[in-house]
Amino acid sequence: MNFTQKHLKLVLALTAGFLVYFIFLAKYLYIPASNLLNSNVIGIWSAEILIFFLLTSGEIPIRVKKIKINRKSLLSLLIVLAAAFILRFYDLTNIPPGVHGDEGEWGLIELGVLNGKFKEFFSLAQQGIYFDFSILSFTTQAIFLKIFGANLLGVRASSAFAGTLSLIPFYLLAKEWLSKRSAFLASFVLAFSHWTIAYSRLGISNIWTVFWELWFFFFLFKGLKENSRLFFSLAGIFLGLGLYFHHTFKVIPAILAIFFLFLLIKERKQFFKRILPLACFFIMAALIFFPQLIYYWQNPGSFTARLDEISVFNHLSEYQNKYQTSSSLIILITQFSRTIGVFIRGGDIGFFFYGYQGALIDIVSLVFIAIGLLSTFFNLKKNESFLILTWLLAVIILGGTFTIDAPSSQRLIGLAPALFLLAGFGGEKILAFSRSRKMKNYFLGASMILIALLNYNVYFSQYIQSDAGWAQKEPATAIAKYLLSLGESFKVYMLREENPILYFHHGTIRFLAPKIQGVDVGENTLDYIPAKNEINHNLVYIMPPGSKFLPYLKKAYPFGQEHLFINPYNGRPWFTSYEVRQNNYNIDN
Repeated sequence: MNFTQKHLKLVLALTAGFLVYFIFLAKYLYIPASNLLNSNVIGIWSAEILIFFLLTSGEIPIRVKKIKINRKSLLSLLIVLAAAFILRFYDLTNIPPGVHGDEGEWGLIELGVLNGKFKEFFSLAQQGIYFDFSILSFTTQAIFLKIFGANLLGVRASSAFAGTLSLIPFYLLAKEWLSKRSAFLASFVLAFSHWTIAYSRLGISNIWTVFWELWFFFFLFKGLKENSRLFFSLAGIFLGLGLYFHHTFKVIPAILAIFFLFLLIKERKQFFKRILPLACFFIMAALIFFPQLIYYWQNPGSFTARLDEISVFNHLSEYQNKYQTSSSLIILITQFSRTIGVFIRGGDIGFFFYGYQGALIDIVSLVFIAIGLLSTFFNLKKNESFLILTWLLAVIILGGTFTIDAPSSQRLIGLAPALFLLAGFGGEKILAFSRSRKMKNYFLGASMILIALLNYNVYFSQYIQSDAGWAQKEPATAIAKYLLSLGESFKVYMLREENPILYFHHGTIRFLAPKIQGVDVGENTLDYIPAKNEINHNLVYIMPPGSKFLPYLKKAYPFGQEHLFINPYNGRPWFTSYEVRQNNYNIDN
């Protein structure tokens, strides 16, 4: 068989693969789905797999044979993986102690996926600006709910899994650019970072950005290094999958565009020699994300709904008052400075999620990062240096400077790998000053012990004992646990007229106490004191401390029991409950 016949067969096979793909895609779009994993979706995925193998035909056996990792590298990877696993999975149900409302909502959506609530696979869980993430992302996370049960561990386990396994592509990528020692140092910093630990222990999807982007960048650079269709195709797959998950991943295409422009200018001839592998990359990325793109095309505005909401340019008057200036440039400079500052001196405004007010990065790691930053700046012509600096600036600007409530650590989480890669570059420069292997090992050992102790202390000693996080500030978790202790015989009346933050249909309460019945009372509270037609329930009223409605309750139900709950993290009154049992009714309901 000659060259032309081989390529003709490949073209025909690819044409058949694309035909199968678009037939099943058309069926999915025009034939209503009976369930999520229907034959049309399976057909789409099968066609994608077929096209992938056709694009990379002949390469897979060759590349697999070349993949080698020596014992020392494997041991280093296993050490950081073990550390990451323990730090992210240990007592996951109880740490952090507060359950964020979004964790509860995530759990409810995942339960909806498992129970067949959602019929369209390539759509969003909710329209609007909250929870407008792809059903595919919730389906992936729902697997852990299926494994660990419909509980808090099941909700949080997906993040702990993603945070732990992110160390694999991170180490592999670091080893492409650094010595084994420096790659181990960088991976160790990522494993122990209190910032990444925090988001790996929350049942939301921010940390999945780190997982997908690291696999994407690793395969992208392997593809560039070896001009490989296989690695470029894998990079396209991870890019496409990442776009299904958290909004923070949406900055990656912008980084990629700038990086490709840099390559085109720097090495034009070499760039055009990669046309076929690059075509494989774009084909796989497009095929993976195309079904969701069609959904966005059919629902204009849904792709950028959340981005539009958090854009500082849509809140300029508010920020002009906040910073006491009419200059948009000064606003952006201030926002940029605050975003940089959160890594060095703290000030995370995103207290709704993490909220630790100290620096997001410990002082030892910061020294390594600063030296690494200088090193990459002076080697800007290197591909890895340009990419890391582009990565840094893109996330700081798009995820910080241009957003409201900056700096918010949850929007910057995709930056963590870039910063810790810089720590590896910094370690490389410092270690180069010594020729003594023993001195290098002593220095690295001492540095890593300090990094581990500092970060462990921040998260497991300081943070979880404080009210820094929103879930530790608000009483939803305590209310849910209290209601569970009362049992299903009680019906809840949540009096929220004085404090709208208190509400029964809070995600945390609905997920942790799903069988408890309740009502939100937002106005005309006295119409519910006494409650009407409640002879079959025990009652519990929940209200802010010192509520003006408590005397009315005591008058209506003189034999009820009042309980004042104190926030254990700051010692302040949290909420008040008033229990009324059926045998204590003193009125005609």
